[in-house]
Amino acid sequence: MKKTLLFSTLAAGLVLAGCNKSTNEPTTATDSTYPASTDSAASDTYTSAEAATRDASNDFARGVDRAGDAMQEAGRDAANAMSNAADQVSAKLTEWRLSAEEIRADIEADRPIVRTKDSAGAPTGNMDESTLKASVEGRIKADPQLASLELDVNAKDAGEIELEGEAQSAEQIGRAIALALDTEGVHKVTSKIDVDQK
Repeated sequence: MKKTLLFSTLAAGLVLAGCNKSTNEPTTATDSTYPASTDSAASDTYTSAEAATRDASNDFARGVDRAGDAMQEAGRDAANAMSNAADQVSAKLTEWRLSAEEIRADIEADRPIVRTKDSAGAPTGNMDESTLKASVEGRIKADPQLASLELDVNAKDAGEIELEGEAQSAEQIGRAIALALDTEGVHKVTSKIDVDQK
């Protein structure tokens, strides 16, 4: 559809610019735009200009097609990357015991929801707290299932994150914890997120 729209726009522009041969040819001997001439040089110039315009139009159309193809490929790549990221988060939910049932059990037992990950292979040194906070907030806001939530992210010393706010389900709490814990530099997440009972 984008190709068709771009091509239609190009065609309309060419017509309006007077590049269409039928509107540029003299219709009578009195047409002052292109006076009738038997001069071979003038005729060759007009034919060359017409050919150059046609070639430019064809080149532009091919460029539009290539750009459309590149945009479609980029869209497919982005969709694949998002799908892979979703699969990775799903695997982490299981690994870190963040299923809806496990989160509900913690909530019902009125115990804090704390999850840690093995820091083996993690980068050495501590990440700046503000950088860590911004990284976690960015991941949560970029997630379509969590973007609408009002969650506060607090970064503590040595890669600890505390989440506060309200979610609509235990699944959202688990997902928020997984995204925070999966952020580079984070090794412990404590959730104080409540489930909105509305």
